[in-house]
Amino acid sequence: MNFLLIFAILTTFMTAVRAQCVNLGRVQYEWQVQQDIRMKLERKVMDLQMLLNQQPQNNEISELEQSIESLKNQPCKPVSNKDPNYLVLQNQLTELQLNVESLRSLVFLTHQNFIAVENGYKQCFNQLSLPVPSPACISTTAAPVIEEETSTSCAPLGFYTGIRKISLPGAAPFRVLCDSQIAGPGWLVIQRRYDGSVDFYRNWSEYRNGFGQLEGEFFLGLDYIYRLTNYQRHELYIYVQGFNNERFWARYDNFYIGPESEKYRIKSLGRWQGTEDRMTAHLNVDFSTYDRESRHSKLSAKYHGGYWYFKGLNLGSNLNGRYFSSDIEDIEGLHWLKITSNKISTMLIRPVGR
Repeated sequence: MNFLLIFAILTTFMTAVRAQCVNLGRVQYEWQVQQDIRMKLERKVMDLQMLLNQQPQNNEISELEQSIESLKNQPCKPVSNKDPNYLVLQNQLTELQLNVESLRSLVFLTHQNFIAVENGYKQCFNQLSLPVPSPACISTTAAPVIEEETSTSCAPLGFYTGIRKISLPGAAPFRVLCDSQIAGPGWLVIQRRYDGSVDFYRNWSEYRNGFGQLEGEFFLGLDYIYRLTNYQRHELYIYVQGFNNERFWARYDNFYIGPESEKYRIKSLGRWQGTEDRMTAHLNVDFSTYDRESRHSKLSAKYHGGYWYFKGLNLGSNLNGRYFSSDIEDIEGLHWLKITSNKISTMLIRPVGR
């Protein structure tokens, strides 16, 4: 009797052990399946990150999503949700899915940003003088004159090129040259040189009040430039052309100078765009003429002009320097890049946002 009882107990125990072995094998199998799914998902995430760096297309994202759905729908035997391995895998799977969704959103935003940047560059190139004007665009003939003084700038005239009267509060109307050929519509020319017919080695009062003729070479006048740039925010555009037709341009989005009491110092230039930046070195520098030097070293006499001079001008520019009839390497010459003299120089301003 005792033998039968012991046998029954042993049989029951062995059956339970066999069942546990089966369950353990099933758990191990499910664990392996889940591990395979996890590895595949991790590879897909890595693939997605690589595709993101290569600007992935929408069809690649769709394939990834389909692969994830396929893996999620693979048949597998249920594992008890109380099994610790099951909970760990569920958390890992959820985390991976969140990573995939995050990367998918990042891909979408990257694509949208790429489109926005591309459109921004297109708009920028349309507004800037790209391609830069040909020599034929630099008109040397007499410009048409409009005597009305109904505006404070050339901006409302759009693509008009010619002489116009404008007015500012508290000042008498004055004539300016509007230009739409060099850098687009609405620009006002503050300096123009192209043949050396006007001497720019002038005294303080001449640079303050302006000299030359709007129909030819001229400098508008520091006092006018001060009033214009302090009345409202202006941008500055500089166009320079060499004797070999090499062309440079620079654009600064917040240009203004101080009053005469501050020696018409360049107080702001803003952000720069263009081919060469040779004006930033002149920021916070006072204007100089041979009869009113801003420094003790007589730089205006040394560089033969009136300008925002500083020692070491090879790092800056000299747009009001001596005019040479050919490309000569001379620090006194009209130059922008290096010290090689240039043929054409034009400085223009325009209210920002126009």
